[in-house]
Amino acid sequence: MRMKPIFVAVVIGLACVVHPSPVQACDCAVGPTCATFWSTQLAFIGKVDRIATPGPGTEETTLIIEEWLRGEVVKNEVTIVSTGVGVSCEYDFSPNTRYLVFAYKAPNGLWKAFLCGGTTPVDSVSGKEAIKEIRSVLRSREPGQVSGQVAFDEDPAERVMPGAAITQTLVSLQNDQRTLTTRTDARGEFRFARVPQGSYALSVGLPPNAADVPPMQVVVGAKACVQRYVFPHRRE
Repeated sequence: MRMKPIFVAVVIGLACVVHPSPVQACDCAVGPTCATFWSTQLAFIGKVDRIATPGPGTEETTLIIEEWLRGEVVKNEVTIVSTGVGVSCEYDFSPNTRYLVFAYKAPNGLWKAFLCGGTTPVDSVSGKEAIKEIRSVLRSREPGQVSGQVAFDEDPAERVMPGAAITQTLVSLQNDQRTLTTRTDARGEFRFARVPQGSYALSVGLPPNAADVPPMQVVVGAKACVQRYVFPHRRE
């Protein structure tokens, strides 16, 4: 069996289900802080300074950064653009409120925050717990975890639909300092229990009937619980 790069169909275990009610558009199953924090492109604590509405259902929320936590280095303020407010899964900020923000950059360069992405008011129960955990993590040197599943994508033309598990296949995490290996189990699942902090290339030994797919870079931080799902297409 040869080692091939992998295709990552899902980055973190988050779900967002759209409902018909415009009041509560999304019901989100948010992943744990140890996954969200190390997967986001920008994490910070900030207060809403102003909210502009350049068009129907569109909000441009500018937050003054009180504490930068990790990710892309930004200036003293960040503008989050939310479209389809009330009927989409993009976050609807409230004026004069302090938030823990997990932001992601869209292909057009705009910053986004999602109801499913962990963003929450600082004074909420979830906000207080997440901030406490994040600050503990930033002081820690403990290893993290990387886990996931390898299976064929049975509906590549439409959507990701994992099917037959790819079992007993070699999975590796590698950088200049070390190489860690394991194998998938009967359900195609894998887990690296103690991964030192750093950036790694995640590779999977795919069978001959799996299509070639690009490599994956994984950043592991202290106490991280990074999840990656590998769903290659079948070869024709």
